[in-house]
Amino acid sequence: MYKIDLILKSGILKGLSNLKRQNNATLTYADRLLKLDVGFEFKLLQGTYDYVAKVIFRNLKGHIKALTENVRAIMNITFNTTDYTLTLDKFHLQVPSLISVNGEEKKVVLDDKIDKLLPAIRTFILKNGLDPTQLGDYSESIFPHLPGAFKGSVDLKKGWLQNLSTIRRTNHIIGIYKDKLLTLDMDLGFDVLDCTYEYYLKYLFFTRHGDVFSRFYDLDINVSLTIDLAKYYIELNSIKFSDVRKYDIKFEGHILDRLLNILVKAVTVIFRKCVLVAIEERSIKIFGAKIDEWNNSIPRPKYAMLPIIQWFDDLNAQLN
Repeated sequence: MYKIDLILKSGILKGLSNLKRQNNATLTYADRLLKLDVGFEFKLLQGTYDYVAKVIFRNLKGHIKALTENVRAIMNITFNTTDYTLTLDKFHLQVPSLISVNGEEKKVVLDDKIDKLLPAIRTFILKNGLDPTQLGDYSESIFPHLPGAFKGSVDLKKGWLQNLSTIRRTNHIIGIYKDKLLTLDMDLGFDVLDCTYEYYLKYLFFTRHGDVFSRFYDLDINVSLTIDLAKYYIELNSIKFSDVRKYDIKFEGHILDRLLNILVKAVTVIFRKCVLVAIEERSIKIFGAKIDEWNNSIPRPKYAMLPIIQWFDDLNAQLN
């Protein structure tokens, strides 16, 4: 057996400009700090090196080329609006080439595995004060096609959303497994979500103020995850509402009958266009925060005692 000394030099990496955004980018502002969480995917990266291999009395020289596809990078960037400094807080690189590219794809039903995770999500929501949770303020014109003051307006303020902690599985969970990567397309949902707002109605010299109550029934939400079973890493791809089967809107405060139908129509537009999107965004933050907690806990000492590790081990045993 002989020892070989390998020297790599003159390395060149190509393909960094061929990137696209991966999943949703989120921007948050607090305490004069602007934080951006964003993921990118490099379609193709190519690395080249000149090498020298020293074997006994000979020097072998040559050129090495390596290619990898669909490399993903997750970055957290903070901008300080006080001193205008920009810092990179996190850079996590996922390289698919570390995983075998050859393998057979198979589908598995994972209802029981997801049912074991949902209680942790519910507990996380309650412990972090996210049920009930606040919603943003919104405004909509009553007559959007009329000019100036004839448009009128309805403003929704001090919104609250309740029952996020009742999330449940609504259909079978089918996973697609290949090369230690498991892709989950999950149908989750809520039986009922309750939403309350203060409304401020203004039309010419007519004004009204009161509360509006809305209830959404049988909401379906689609959650897409990718689970790396080689590195024990979970990535949240997307969250989207797929269906809202029924909703009721009720107003308190004395409203003229001829304006009530118009007001209901305007508020319905706000709920369809803004509030449901806000619920999606809040759901992404909740799921993302819990997944980050799981991911960050895995490399720590004594990690084998963590429930999420046991969940990964059980999943690996089922798929392999």
